[in-house]
Amino acid sequence: MKRMAARDFEDILQCAIPVFEDLVPEPHSTTIMQLLYLLAQWHGFAKLRMHTEDTLEILESLTVKLGACLRNFEAKLVRNLLQENLRSEMESRKRREARESGSNKSLTSSTTVQSAPVRKPKTLNLNTYKLHALGDYVLQIRRFGTTDSFSTQPGELEHRTGKSRYSRTSRKLYITQLARIERRQARICRIVAKNATANIPHESDLMMFIRRTSDDPAAKDFIVKLKAHFLPRVKALHHSPDAMSTTLLAVDYPAPPYDLSTLNQVLFKNDRIYRHNLIRINYTTYDVRRAQDVVNPTTEHRDIMLLSDRDSHRFCYARVLGIYHANVIYSGPGSQDYQPRRLEFLWVRWFELVAPTSQMALDCIRFVPMVDEDAFGFVDPNDVLRSCHLIPRFAEGSSIPTEWPFPEPHKMQTIGNTTTFVDRDMLLRFHWGIGVGHTYSHVPDNPIDPRELQESQSRPYLNISPDLTLNTVATSSADDGDGISKLALTDHELEVAGWDENESDQIEGSASDESMDSDHEAALYEMYHDLGSDAEWLDFDE
Repeated sequence: MKRMAARDFEDILQCAIPVFEDLVPEPHSTTIMQLLYLLAQWHGFAKLRMHTEDTLEILESLTVKLGACLRNFEAKLVRNLLQENLRSEMESRKRREARESGSNKSLTSSTTVQSAPVRKPKTLNLNTYKLHALGDYVLQIRRFGTTDSFSTQPGELEHRTGKSRYSRTSRKLYITQLARIERRQARICRIVAKNATANIPHESDLMMFIRRTSDDPAAKDFIVKLKAHFLPRVKALHHSPDAMSTTLLAVDYPAPPYDLSTLNQVLFKNDRIYRHNLIRINYTTYDVRRAQDVVNPTTEHRDIMLLSDRDSHRFCYARVLGIYHANVIYSGPGSQDYQPRRLEFLWVRWFELVAPTSQMALDCIRFVPMVDEDAFGFVDPNDVLRSCHLIPRFAEGSSIPTEWPFPEPHKMQTIGNTTTFVDRDMLLRFHWGIGVGHTYSHVPDNPIDPRELQESQSRPYLNISPDLTLNTVATSSADDGDGISKLALTDHELEVAGWDENESDQIEGSASDESMDSDHEAALYEMYHDLGSDAEWLDFDE
């Protein structure tokens, strides 16, 4: 914890919530958890690489809540608890005072007895510039762009490359040695890329696999569940000309039941399945960039998240036990041929969500008890959104069940929290419809008539999203200066766009500096002036 940079404090903030859970008694524990959640959420929105009006409004409201929560934390917790400096800080202060006084002698035990060091009280100072500047972030982002365009973090992060190479030099004539190290690393990368072999799968006989895992509860009804998973997929391949569709679908477990005669229509070529070591998941980030996650069942990077078709939560989680593919033959009704189709699948164990204690809490998950027949299942890799990051829930203790092989359902402990703040893309996935690149969250509940869609696409000046408010529309030469060409829109289109004749004159003025300054002043007033005694007006559960 010494000589930490800003990126180190960022990593600590992202992982601090499970660590501080139940660390102090109530009601102080709730106050600390709310403050950590708001800090992590504010930090995530402030560092977005792509902002919209919606994200800026959320950031502005978070700034007001964070200011009130900081005052509440300082008034109700810091003032009531006696905080003192650490012993190491006390000793460091004594040594510094000794050096400043001009004494070159080390402190002896006798002098320590004569002048016993005192541990000074520790307080929280809210009158600092860093806290005062939080209210200016939204205004600065509107005027100068996102924070990554003027942040020093990219340059600071690049220092790690040079420092790691410098530690391998002799500190003499190091410039030449650094150049040699760089060239050597570049050649090694080219050699590795040239000699890289394909991900060769490991062939497994299906019957031998069943015999080998006969005592494993995870492999119970393995073939039956696998055929039930393959049946709708292989039927879709025979009925659809697009055999490589990658449309994300909501996942629900368990798979729909089928009778045995229907499942026998799914055949495995040579009774073989093929195991792979890892899988690379490509996805689009919130700012429309390409990214990739690597999932390896033998490492800690083995947890994934998918869309859920349940109303209780938008996502479901699973742990990957194995990565396989099989050559599947379909012989049922609608079969076009008896040629094998390659189908990839993930063998997973499902997580279940634990009811959250408040809205300002991370998703708590645990394994579905093994007594449940659907605790294990299969997933189409195309349905995986991306990998997820789990942090142990330290307040719950050990997550390993004591009863084997089937622990009681009520004794299954919560094993961890899904980290919403692991990166900016994950943060916006939990704010449905905000991420521009998250196309699955922009699908309307009521599909638009294709004829209306074709008509709107033929008009380039009309850009209407069915589930988002109309924030900005470019001014055309045929309009009357209010930002939207009303003559070019029909009554139906104006109704879909949410057009209001009384508010039309205010669209252009909403982006002016005067309006932004007034909103900025209102946010600052709410942040730095008490609107109630000890910020009791703020309802953290909303």
